[in-house]
Amino acid sequence: MKFKPFLTTLVLASALATSATAKTYKCSITPAGNGAWIPEFVVLDHDEATGDVVVLDELIKYFKDRPIEGEVSTDNAKRITYKWVLKDITVTGGGSRNFVKGFRFTLTVQKGSLKASMFSTPIGYVNRDNGEGRCTVE
Repeated sequence: MKFKPFLTTLVLASALATSATAKTYKCSITPAGNGAWIPEFVVLDHDEATGDVVVLDELIKYFKDRPIEGEVSTDNAKRITYKWVLKDITVTGGGSRNFVKGFRFTLTVQKGSLKASMFSTPIGYVNRDNGEGRCTVE
């Protein structure tokens, strides 16, 4: 299932609440290969004071219609990696409906260049999609 970006930067960005200590990452991602489960645009708010992470992309918008929580899994001098899970979704394909426990997503942003790499893995499976791109930070 391939999703075309249907949200503008402003729509995604305005959906996330920000505080004075929050960094907002706006990332454009180019899916590799089929890349069916890699969103082409991700907005992520990270409140460094509280550690709270909120993420929204076109997949989350489609299945949940609101931002979901994420977390920081790695934060060092070179990179920061975020992860989140899009849970309990129903997908259609081949004329049938399938319930999927969810997809695990990771987004790694290189602090110096703001280059981004993203992976999605369906829960209970070994295959995964990936993509690369670049982020801006506000």
